[in-house]
Amino acid sequence: MIHLYTAPFQPATKYVVEEEVGVWTIANPGNRLIYTVCCRKRRPAKNLRVQVFYDDVRYSCAPGKGCKDPKVIAAKQKLEFENRSKGQKARRRSVANV
Repeated sequence: MIHLYTAPFQPATKYVVEEEVGVWTIANPGNRLIYTVCCRKRRPAKNLRVQVFYDDVRYSCAPGKGCKDPKVIAAKQKLEFENRSKGQKARRRSVANV
């Protein structure tokens, strides 16, 4: 049987790291730029959340912030649609009408 361990998300401005030897509280200033795993960009800590594992610390954008902002998602979808060829757009219209 496989057991998957998932750590709860914590705010990146202040989070707790628990190890065998002790417990540490890490505090980041809200404007510190930290590299994220979700969009591979540096974002302010106040817009991030963190998962702490025994061998890794993973920062990702908080819901509604950074790459998970609905406006950013809509802009990305619009750009992808505009970059499609005429043939792709025609095929998409014909499938939608069926």
